Amino acid sequence: MGIMTSLYRSMLRLPALGLAFAMGLAGLMLPAAALAEAGLSLQPSHWWMDDPNGDLPPLEALSRAGQWHQGKHAAPNRGYVDHPVWFRFDVAQQGEAREAYFEVGSAYLDRVDVYLVQWQGDEPSLLDHQQAGDHADFSERFLNGRYPLFAFAFPQPGRYSLLLRVNTRSALMFPASLQTPRQFYQSELRNQALYGLYFGMLLVLAYFNLMLLIYVREKTFLHNFLFLASIGFYQAGLSGFGNGYLWFGNVEVNDLVMVVSATCSFFFGGRFALRFMELKVRAPTLYYVGHLLISSFLVVLALAFLVSERTLVTVLQGVGLVTALYAFFVMIHQSARGNDWARYLLLGWSTTITGYCMFILAMLDLLEYNGTILFLQAAGLGLGNVMVTTAIAARVRRERREKASAIREALQLSREVAQLNREKEQLQQYASQQLQQEVEEKTRTLNQKLQSLQHSNQQLERDSLSDALTGLGNRRYLDAVFPESIRQCSQHRAPLGILVIDADHFKRVNDTFGHLAGDECLRKISTILQKYCRRNLDTLVRYGGEEFVMLLPATDLEGVLKVAESIRHHVEHAQFWFDNQRVPVTVSLGVHVGIPAPLASAEKLMHKADEALYQAKRNGRNRVEIYKAALESVKA
Repeated sequence: MGIMTSLYRSMLRLPALGLAFAMGLAGLMLPAAALAEAGLSLQPSHWWMDDPNGDLPPLEALSRAGQWHQGKHAAPNRGYVDHPVWFRFDVAQQGEAREAYFEVGSAYLDRVDVYLVQWQGDEPSLLDHQQAGDHADFSERFLNGRYPLFAFAFPQPGRYSLLLRVNTRSALMFPASLQTPRQFYQSELRNQALYGLYFGMLLVLAYFNLMLLIYVREKTFLHNFLFLASIGFYQAGLSGFGNGYLWFGNVEVNDLVMVVSATCSFFFGGRFALRFMELKVRAPTLYYVGHLLISSFLVVLALAFLVSERTLVTVLQGVGLVTALYAFFVMIHQSARGNDWARYLLLGWSTTITGYCMFILAMLDLLEYNGTILFLQAAGLGLGNVMVTTAIAARVRRERREKASAIREALQLSREVAQLNREKEQLQQYASQQLQQEVEEKTRTLNQKLQSLQHSNQQLERDSLSDALTGLGNRRYLDAVFPESIRQCSQHRAPLGILVIDADHFKRVNDTFGHLAGDECLRKISTILQKYCRRNLDTLVRYGGEEFVMLLPATDLEGVLKVAESIRHHVEHAQFWFDNQRVPVTVSLGVHVGIPAPLASAEKLMHKADEALYQAKRNGRNRVEIYKAALESVKA
């Protein structure tokens, strides 16, 4: 109890951590203040040119003016290409000589060659050449930078160009920046402070979920723990920290980590959301569609080791986008229906989904790729999990209150019993007949209360399992007895007959004669059905609306058909009257008979009987249909 209390109190502090993270993010997103160093500026546009053969020298590439294309956005984005691509960034230098740092903002570029070119009129001259990329030794990177970083000296005022030759199997998209050393250090300090807070927050959230998993042993916390671990690896790879501090420049790991961790985050995050929103109970159809979408990520994960990154990312983008939009729809749908847990998720994950959709649009070159999109993803994932942890805290608090209330009631009852025992001992000591009579009277009163309470509980249980209109069992009662009927028939190798009975055109009855007439018809139908459900083994319930279900264990096909036809005939020729008007009522019946398998599902058996019922409806109603591989009609 002490450990759970500490966990609970700590979780209540997590929103403050999320607020601190949001404030840090806001500070990072603000434009850097204008520094004292001025006069060196990177032009807002860039130019690119394909190098299909991969053999162009830098100055010759510059000389082919007609083959250069102006970039659509400030950040280069060529997607996946199978040959080197040249990029040109123009730089204006004013004032004295200075040094500047040029950063290529991607941790997944295999090889990057950067040339510093000075222009004398229209004649370019090559001043410097440097190399970097994730296939290079990480220890040899300038300043051990997270991204490829290059230091260049601009010796005098004039016009310069930074010429990049990029050759990579990964997506060719990156923001580029040119900063003085002071600007770079200030920017990187803010970046590392924010990412330190971000990864620290993920670690704390993962630790809490791990502790909850250990002490509560609920799979929801396992899925959330693995989700947090996956997004941690995803952000570590995307931000460049993973290559430097986790897998230490391992090229194969670096190439796989983004798609594998992104796939795992979709899978485990989706599994967590389904369980957390209690979707299987609240909206089974939405649950099974979501389960199917989430399971598709297992296929994507298997493809990670079989196909190229380009193919894999294309598949992941499509499946991920569909899943993200479906998750957004489900959270809105459930929030509108009063699902508080869905509201927590919607509040936390809406930023995540927005950031992911913007990232996909950027990869398709429909939106400019920049640091804002990366940080929006990180912010959404971080703040989303803070909100989820807050919801977990709310759930734990509710459970603690319920448990505390139960303990108080148990203690109160224990005190009452102890008090009665003390009184009884005192009465025995005095051996007084009068006192003995009082004890007996109190005992009788207590027994009467207990009997009354037991009777009330039994009545409540009966009411919860019965239909108020017809007095038959309800759907909950069917859910309770159906598995036992399956088990008994499977154990004794006996057939189990399932009848689904549905009143024909019942909406027309309600619309024509009124709902009171409809209720009276349902009561009379239930009375007729009870005449054919006489054995103790048989079960009859009102499944919902005008639909009834009858279970006939140990009854072969011939017997079930005989009962079904008798019911249909009886209802057809029965006299249904209401307010001196005869109400025409018929029923359609779907039948399934067979020896159930030991692990047969009640839902699947009901589905087969439902299929037969639908066939009866399609074939004209007021008839009996049997479920077979191809439905065969039994003429009514």
